[in-house]
Amino acid sequence: MKKYLLKEYGSWSIMAIAFMTGLLVSKGAGVDAAWAFVALALLVNSKQAFTLWMRRVNGSGALLIFLAQALVSATIFILLFGKGILDLLPLIIIPIMYIALLVFKGEHFILTEISGFAVLSLSAVISKFSVTANVDYILYLCVAVYFIAGVFKVRVRFKRSTFMRAVMIVYVFFSFAACYLMKVPVIVLLPLADNLVFSITMYKVKLMVTGWVEVTKGVLFLLLMMFFYG
Repeated sequence: MKKYLLKEYGSWSIMAIAFMTGLLVSKGAGVDAAWAFVALALLVNSKQAFTLWMRRVNGSGALLIFLAQALVSATIFILLFGKGILDLLPLIIIPIMYIALLVFKGEHFILTEISGFAVLSLSAVISKFSVTANVDYILYLCVAVYFIAGVFKVRVRFKRSTFMRAVMIVYVFFSFAACYLMKVPVIVLLPLADNLVFSITMYKVKLMVTGWVEVTKGVLFLLLMMFFYG
């Protein structure tokens, strides 16, 4: 069964940080939030079985495990939120878009990666909804804009092209403008200063160090959101 465990540690850290961000900005927690986390974890982990099914690795078995995780997750959400789950339905377009891109374009297509980060960012909305029963679209956009920057940083790191460096710089300033227009203090995006510095200087660190840098930046973003959001 180990082959059905998702080993994308970056995805797990984004999901966890986004989830904690939703809890901290809502200034609450409880049993419902814990169950919501379990349901989200099942959905995130189901990607492993889905990709194995796509690659025809134990096809029928992988598909059954994917569907079982999705069904258990959906059941938990329905039991938790009742009719309130209808308020979250408009957001379902995001995972649907991700699955479509994953199937037709592959997991390394840039729009697939962006939509994947957008899916993980939904954790913030769901965790806040589990506490307040309120769908906070501004929170979602803010969290998604922050984490999607990671897609471009990875591209800059491995492609090292002038074009991707320029795209990263433009995206960071776009993020600042988006926060300003949403009336969210731009300071919450302070960790993206590292993306600017990296795009300009191309400083070199080991891959493991890069991972810890991104986790640290995520925690800083979480704390800044706690103090300045709303």
